Amino acid sequence: MNELNQAQLDQTRFEQNLPMDTRKPFRQFVDDKLIPYGGALAAVPLGIAGGVANIASKASLTPRNYQLD
Repeated sequence: MNELNQAQLDQTRFEQNLPMDTRKPFRQFVDDKLIPYGGALAAVPLGIAGGVANIASKASLTPRNYQLD
């Protein structure tokens, strides 16, 4: 009735030895927030910089002379 099987013993051992998070606060922030969400946050400024660079590279610094006939 009240027998201990291997699964119950494993669960009991796990509950007695809960893993502790021993990371420092900055490392915890980097691992939990910055790495998973960093790509999405960096995409916006990089996209804006790419757009500005694209416009600047196509802009001509020499004046254009238009002739009206």
